[in-house]
Amino acid sequence: HARTGGMNSIRLRLLKWLVGPILVVNLAGAALTYLLAWTPAQLAFDQGLSDAALVLAAHVQDGQQGPLLDLPSQAEQVLRADRVDATYFAVRKADGTLVAGDADFQVLPTTGMRDASARGEPVRVATASVSAGGETVHVAVAKTLRKRAQIRSATIRALVLVEGLFTLA
Repeated sequence: HARTGGMNSIRLRLLKWLVGPILVVNLAGAALTYLLAWTPAQLAFDQGLSDAALVLAAHVQDGQQGPLLDLPSQAEQVLRADRVDATYFAVRKADGTLVAGDADFQVLPTTGMRDASARGEPVRVATASVSAGGETVHVAVAKTLRKRAQIRSATIRALVLVEGLFTLA
């Protein structure tokens, strides 16, 4: 009996020594896996948004009264067709005058991606600039972050489950 008790004591001590490093390795693995899964998803969302802004910019033309957006209503419906996220867009002259889109959606005269807020909800915005009739026109497309949040939550839930199983094993 003394021998068995000694073995259990050694096993307990080994387990105590290993639990900390195992948890640290599992947490580091989970963090790395999260980054490897989440970063490409973010880039894909941003690329889709950027492509939408560039497509809209390609439809800006010089009209008789200045720049205009030549976009069929079906194309606008396709742009806004998303059951999860709300989509906003605006085409504005350099002085801020609205050419087309959502009047309450402001466009900054910058090109690229940024985080912002629209109608009280966080959004991701892609902005492009184009010249029409000698004027600079800024085009911005924004989407809410609902779908991104759903994917982030699903990724975290899967990681917690997998890492929990690894830790228990």
